Amino acid sequence: MRVRKGKDSSARFLQGFALGVGLLAAYSQGWAASTSRTATLPPPVSSDKSSGAGPLIAVISISDQRVTVWGGDNKVVARSSVSTGMSGHRTPTGIFSVIGKERYHESNLYSNAPMPFMQRITWSGVALHAGHLPGYPASHGCIRLPEDFAQRLFGLTRTGMRVIVSDRDVSPFSISHPNLPVPTLVRESQIAELVAPHRFGQPGALTPSALVGNPVLPEGRMHLGAPTEALGRVLNPMERGKLEQSFTKLAYQEAQVDAQALIEIASMRGDEARIAVDQLRSAEAALNALRAGLAKAIESVADATTSAEERARAELSRASLKTAHAEAVQRLAEVRGFAESSDAAAFQAAAEAKAAVAERDALQDAARIAERATEPVSVFVSRKDHKVYVRQGFEPVFEADVDIADGQNPLGTHVFTAMNAPGANEALEWVSTTVASVAPEVERLRTGKVQLQASGPPTALLPATAANALSRVKFSETVMQKISEKVWTGASLIISDYGISHETGKGTDFVILTRSAN
Repeated sequence: MRVRKGKDSSARFLQGFALGVGLLAAYSQGWAASTSRTATLPPPVSSDKSSGAGPLIAVISISDQRVTVWGGDNKVVARSSVSTGMSGHRTPTGIFSVIGKERYHESNLYSNAPMPFMQRITWSGVALHAGHLPGYPASHGCIRLPEDFAQRLFGLTRTGMRVIVSDRDVSPFSISHPNLPVPTLVRESQIAELVAPHRFGQPGALTPSALVGNPVLPEGRMHLGAPTEALGRVLNPMERGKLEQSFTKLAYQEAQVDAQALIEIASMRGDEARIAVDQLRSAEAALNALRAGLAKAIESVADATTSAEERARAELSRASLKTAHAEAVQRLAEVRGFAESSDAAAFQAAAEAKAAVAERDALQDAARIAERATEPVSVFVSRKDHKVYVRQGFEPVFEADVDIADGQNPLGTHVFTAMNAPGANEALEWVSTTVASVAPEVERLRTGKVQLQASGPPTALLPATAANALSRVKFSETVMQKISEKVWTGASLIISDYGISHETGKGTDFVILTRSAN
């Protein structure tokens, strides 16, 4: 049944519609003006490395629909408007990192939609990329960027850059605290022994000069295929990692040569043992045949009654067979001794080859780990799990239990990032970024725009909140030692009430979700 509207109701509808259109237009114009004011494009960068001013941190504010890229000295490197996920396809919030970059990519989920200058932050499909920005959240979960900004940002960033998606805008701030890791420094002369002590740490063993086949240089200096460095120089974890890569690679190459040589020796000893066994069997067969012949000859002598000549021939045959039997017994003893020694030699060679192969494989694994030694280390403390997890180069390193004081109360979610220390080689400066918690109220308009009211501590209280979280976390001496051996510029310490999300896995840094996509 159709319902006829009166003039009054029609007028009220038209007035309401016009008012709604006006409000939406004003909102869009305001957003466009905000976009033009806040967009800041970095200069083009040709390489996939950062500018050298320390680690970059990208912060995406969903409530502001804005991305801000922070660099050293807590300075804004770049800023622009964005478009995040619409209703039903919300962009997840939390802590991410760039895990892959493609200059041109097509969506695997949405009809091969183009995603230029794509920087992936999850393997499930969330990424930063160039796209249409209508002035409100409109994507299927990705973070759309203006095309010029996306192109220039693509050249500015590198894989591993930290990305924080928050309900409201947050800014990093400088922080110092006694519980922040302090790098462990080692002497250059210690590295070889630390990597492979039985190869580098014994008299007459392989020496560091073998790194590139060069002799030890005068005054205790060595050549590493680069400018020479003093053996006694103090190394920070990054320098240590580079040297460990060289030593571990060399140790693996040497172990590979040794293993191959011992495998060949074991094969040769095995062949010798098999030949000795064949000879032993032949000697045993010959002896058995002579025993049978001798027994028959003895019977012939006993049966030889026809003539003296026949008895003499039988006796001569018996004596000859007896001599041959004695020689066969002696031969069998010699062959048996050779077979036993050959078997023992083969067993020993096989054991040595097996040990060499095990060492080779262990050093191969160590070499793979060493390849990641120059990548920034990430440490994650989870109040949910009461554990600390460590990853480096997108691979797990170790995990352990951790003590958290007042563990029933929230810590918040904080990212502490180690930055360059001006004018120092052995010190670090840290910045902290506290992630805003999920908004309790969401007002959705008919256009799909979202207005978020994020909760969490006021900005002025963030340093105290971050410091409080640090004060409540206590690592064991062993765990802190392991972390300190790896921490350097670009390292991060994450403290959160949440656990490791399902997005953390092969080829990722830690992904901590403070709100999932849907």
